[in-house]
Amino acid sequence: MCYADLDDFKAYNDYYGYFYGDKLILLSSQIIRDIVYRNCPDGFAGHIGGDDFIFIIPAEKVDKVCSEVVRTFDNKIICGYKAKDLKRGYIVTKNRRGQLERFPILTLSISVVINKNRMFKHIGEIFHMLNDLKKYTKSLPGSKYIIERRKKY
Repeated sequence: MCYADLDDFKAYNDYYGYFYGDKLILLSSQIIRDIVYRNCPDGFAGHIGGDDFIFIIPAEKVDKVCSEVVRTFDNKIICGYKAKDLKRGYIVTKNRRGQLERFPILTLSISVVINKNRMFKHIGEIFHMLNDLKKYTKSLPGSKYIIERRKKY
């Protein structure tokens, strides 16, 4: 199970507005959907809400699918920016505390939990792991995917 989330999407949405924010959510969903179903016709891709997405694919396809999603996202996300912002490499808008802050060009974080060799009693266990891993994944720079390998669980 893969959980994808746009990094600093709120800042983008505040800066460019909801109309353009919605376009980037749609673009992200199309990228994920197209890559998942091209590589895994029996896979699943869904929109949780806002800038959060989920997709379910076979464990042996994780590296191929996730790396393709990340690469495609990074190549296409630039279409959502004005040339001056791309040249600068960031936008300046208020953060959640109301202070002006620089936000880099949007990136995508994908957190992955593989249930091979482990049993879950409830779907909530998987989402707990994904949420915990998401916090770590989003703390790293750039677009990336991280597979849960910690001994914590």
